[in-house]
Amino acid sequence: MLGQRNSYHCSGCGKALVTIDRAEGVTPFMMKCVITRGCAGYMHSSFYNPPPQLQAVEPCVEWYAPEQSERCGLGKFELQHVDNGGLLMRKLPNFEEEKKKAADLPAPKAPILKFPIPERKKEE
Repeated sequence: MLGQRNSYHCSGCGKALVTIDRAEGVTPFMMKCVITRGCAGYMHSSFYNPPPQLQAVEPCVEWYAPEQSERCGLGKFELQHVDNGGLLMRKLPNFEEEKKKAADLPAPKAPILKFPIPERKKEE
């Protein structure tokens, strides 16, 4: 969604960041943490509904569609993602500054996703 802002919250370090879409395409709902070096957590999308505490934080990461000349440097899975309409992520010049602003804010309440888990039938 061109120009749309989104936020991602890490379940590991508890930090968040704000992104902006610079092209039409698909962005992930979950990804490895890119905020804290060494964090093993995963960042979850707010599905284009950033919590109020992140409204004043400027995007520090953009999602973009790579030019044809950039595609030759992509790995197999990145290229497949782009071929299927996916966007790639890159840090903006204000990454460090905005990352610090977001880190000082209280963590957003992340919804707990529950999926029905069928019970395994006992063998007779």
